[in-house]
Amino acid sequence: MMKHCVLWVLVPLSIVSASVNAEVLRIPLGQQTGAQQHVDRPTLGMSQASVLEQYGEPEQRYTPVGQPPISRWQYKEFTVYFESNIVMHSVVRHQPKEEATLESIEE
Repeated sequence: MMKHCVLWVLVPLSIVSASVNAEVLRIPLGQQTGAQQHVDRPTLGMSQASVLEQYGEPEQRYTPVGQPPISRWQYKEFTVYFESNIVMHSVVRHQPKEEATLESIEE
């Protein structure tokens, strides 16, 4: 009797779970930033001194980690990664779109 009860529960659940599906949307990383992709930022091989001279003081400096030391400087529009004191990569930071506020809707 118990086996029949379990079957009456499991069979409908298996039918429901088999019919559920989802679509996966894949956007290549290079296309995710849109217009922000063309932000002027440091390039491979620049020194920390050159970055400071050209872009000014970062909003935040993170302590170097590991060996060789990898450090990170965070600017408003991008983040720069250094190996020792040389740029190894810079990436555009995500800038969320402004959400509509009640004041902007009323205008």
